[in-house]
Amino acid sequence: MRIQTPDRTQVVRMEGANEPNRKPVTLFTFNSHEDLSQLAKGCDADIGGTSTVNLTLEQSSDTEKPFVKLWGDMRLAVHPQLQGIVRGGYAGFRNKVEGFKYSSTHRRTSESSV
Repeated sequence: MRIQTPDRTQVVRMEGANEPNRKPVTLFTFNSHEDLSQLAKGCDADIGGTSTVNLTLEQSSDTEKPFVKLWGDMRLAVHPQLQGIVRGGYAGFRNKVEGFKYSSTHRRTSESSV
């Protein structure tokens, strides 16, 4: 007797080949300065560039919800001793908490199974 596994059934039915969900997804909420403290910002100055990056919580008079403004100076220049070694001209931010959750969980799981 041959038993069909769920994986084969899903392939035959082409499950997972549906249109992707295109609904808006909230990645970050910016309602307070505490929310802002959960973000890590970075730019090429971290590796020898000359750009700057800032994040500020703003409140527009015509909207009810606060928002975060990412601003600074974007420069392609780097310090003289790093010319030709490092490329400048980037800035961004990420979530501090979620950025390391997987790696620390993975490390603990790997270590405990040894």
